[in-house]
Amino acid sequence: MVYLEEHSWEKQIEMVSEASVILGPHGAGFTHMYVLPKGSSVVELRIGGADYYNNCLFNMANSLGHHYYYLFCQGTGVCSIPGDDNLMVNCDELRQLLLNLPDFQGLAA
Repeated sequence: MVYLEEHSWEKQIEMVSEASVILGPHGAGFTHMYVLPKGSSVVELRIGGADYYNNCLFNMANSLGHHYYYLFCQGTGVCSIPGDDNLMVNCDELRQLLLNLPDFQGLAA
């Protein structure tokens, strides 16, 4: 796992341009998909119940030739700004999603 914010912009671009999957919560960090190799996978973590209609990352990934996936997560209720909360990710659901991505086909669970 890589935390892009811990690296310089140049290093971020270098790492993402060599990646086959990017994953994270909905946000501006997904602009990195512009340098992903075509056909890569984009996985968005979304807050279930608050974010059913926001398809901007799907549209962006689709227009760039990437595969788009999402996982609804539970918000923690810590943040009062809708859609801007911390997320609790179901690790079993995330594992299942990742193992079904094109780049992970055939890997043992």
